[in-house]
Amino acid sequence: MASVLPTIEAHLLEVFRDALTDEGVRVVYGYADAPQLVAVFTAEWDREFSSLGPQPTPMNESFTIDVVIEVIQPTGRDMKPAADRVWEIFDLLDEAIREDAHLEEAAFDARFGKGRREFFQTDKQQGARIQTSIAGTARV
Repeated sequence: MASVLPTIEAHLLEVFRDALTDEGVRVVYGYADAPQLVAVFTAEWDREFSSLGPQPTPMNESFTIDVVIEVIQPTGRDMKPAADRVWEIFDLLDEAIREDAHLEEAAFDARFGKGRREFFQTDKQQGARIQTSIAGTARV
């Protein structure tokens, strides 16, 4: 039995790209350089066996998929524009996940759970980043 993660991740990339079509945000698998980026990053899963015995065992697979949302701007002193924009992107993705019926068919209770927002700055750029996780459960 294969993990549900490849299917869920592929679907999330499609949902994210559709939600951000007109936003100028690059959506990638892994990570890349871009002024505005959404990356499907790391993933974890845990299989929960429902019964024991000679019959094939039904399982649930709990999963967590980490997503990075990043907005980078030329160096300046005001971080608020990058923070505002990273939250706008997060809101668009959150809404898309909540409204996606196909995700509900593949995995129940798949939603953004835990996350954090941080700022960063180098000599040439500054930005804001949200690191968040989509957690859910699927039947395997």
